[in-house]
Amino acid sequence: CGSQKRFLHYYAPRTGKTFVQASLAYWLMKLSEELGFSLVVVVNDREFLDSQSFEVVEKFMRSMRHAPSSLQVRARVIQAESTRELKDVLSSCERSVSEQNGERTILFTTFQKLNSIELALTRASDSLAKKTLVMPDEVHRSHTDFGAMTLSMERVLRASHYVALTGTPNRQALERFGTLGPDGILRPFHVYHLGQAVSEG
Repeated sequence: CGSQKRFLHYYAPRTGKTFVQASLAYWLMKLSEELGFSLVVVVNDREFLDSQSFEVVEKFMRSMRHAPSSLQVRARVIQAESTRELKDVLSSCERSVSEQNGERTILFTTFQKLNSIELALTRASDSLAKKTLVMPDEVHRSHTDFGAMTLSMERVLRASHYVALTGTPNRQALERFGTLGPDGILRPFHVYHLGQAVSEG
């Protein structure tokens, strides 16, 4: 990752963004020792998107169990359906880091749960935070309409790296997650626009 800690990926609507989440989560877990991540948190702003992302990634990870041994990955894939479950999963990740047992987790939750009163005093330890990468989705919405929720996500998880996804790279999303170019302009780290998707079939 180099010195950059925040990355913004722009994907036009209906161009396979959920499958990008799946492949990213897989490779982050596959290369966990090299990259240093043991926890990947996928954060959505709507319950149905949370369930949709979880189902796609869980199915993808399950399918990789039948891949050649060199490609197989052992990782828990968990959807936190309540704030209590979210706290419990984060606590178990804290124990795993403390015990250095090598457990890897892909966790799905929502901005709303991270912004709940129940998690108001929850903070990831320094040890867990540096092993955490967060993939917040639709960050143009979560920062503009739910600005406090983006801040809550960062306060609770304290992640060392963020790979944010959006279909609308607005000013707020670019200011928070964009890459500064040599010309001084903030841009998405990666762009997959609709025209490219159409040309590729």
